[in-house]
Amino acid sequence: MDEIEVTRIIQSNHRIRQMVQQATNEFLSLQSALLQQIEREKFDQTIERKSKPLIDILKIQRLNKQVTADKVQLALVGENSSGKTSLIHFLLESDPFLPSDVGSVSARIIRLTYSNNTEACLYVYQSINERHKEHIEHVNLSEYFLVSEPDWNGVKDAILTHVARPDPDKIRKDSDEFAEWAKKFVEIRIPSKFLKLGIDLYDTPGLLFSDPPVLKKNLHDLIKTIIPTVVFMYENASFTSDTKDCFLALKEALGKQLDDTRIFFLNTKVDIGTIITNNEEINAEEFEKRILVNAREERKNLLLKAPGMAEQISQFGDFNVISVESQWDPNGVKMNQLTVDHLIQFVANSDLKLAKKVSALVLSTINSFFDFAFVTTH
Repeated sequence: MDEIEVTRIIQSNHRIRQMVQQATNEFLSLQSALLQQIEREKFDQTIERKSKPLIDILKIQRLNKQVTADKVQLALVGENSSGKTSLIHFLLESDPFLPSDVGSVSARIIRLTYSNNTEACLYVYQSINERHKEHIEHVNLSEYFLVSEPDWNGVKDAILTHVARPDPDKIRKDSDEFAEWAKKFVEIRIPSKFLKLGIDLYDTPGLLFSDPPVLKKNLHDLIKTIIPTVVFMYENASFTSDTKDCFLALKEALGKQLDDTRIFFLNTKVDIGTIITNNEEINAEEFEKRILVNAREERKNLLLKAPGMAEQISQFGDFNVISVESQWDPNGVKMNQLTVDHLIQFVANSDLKLAKKVSALVLSTINSFFDFAFVTTH
């Protein structure tokens, strides 16, 4: 990953989005003044019909709120054991410090964001919708980053009670006590080259359709308020029943927001040994241009065969493969690097597409204004 290039892309896109949002806000202000004036006038039915496109501003307002974000927001979503936590540790280049095991190991949404070593900490908020209010719990993590190498075991122990799922023998997942615990929103601020690029990561609990409603509500609130790009992670090359169940739960959580949500499908645990099936020597160019392309295409075709996936990917998403466990192999390193670069580029392009969509809606409304002006003056 070219850190300088990624930083340039993020900052450039942010400036473009700022300009679009500023211009749109100015347009909405002028439009509001015009509508107030129209209300004072009396027109016949033909003219009133022409004025309706000028009044339909809710979609512009909603999308315009999504345009500006000073950081890239990535939410990792998937079934249990799909590789979400391993990917986070890989991106952060850290030792494991978040809970990870077979089955359900977490229930809260966790945001990982950058801070310098002296300000590293954990905050717990009442809910994701109240993340701008005063935190209810705080853990100082700076002591684990004041030496040459971070003490990740120290971090792991310090945050465990705030991020690990409660013992099911003590707190049942269908209880009010569990729902109250799970709705809390956790923010971890730590030093990281990856996070310093201007990227926030959101670790979400393993998701299934049968999960307690609070988990789907948390995800719904995350998508609605943060508007991240969703990285949908799944382990097997083909869609298993659990993966389908997870995606169904995601669709239910998103509801009407599904059409405005960018989803990057990531097939995880694609071991390099399953791509290169013999012991022949393969040069880097052949691996990247032929073998990896074929492997990626084969797995994407399997995804496209899953009901509803073809339309979902073509309209709102993209696809790639990754294997954190294949970092031992130079070809695995190359595969993972290309995938991370692809993911960042997808997010950048998606953000600009949203700005372009807002601009198109504004231009359409401006054209409606000229139609309206023509009717009222002739």
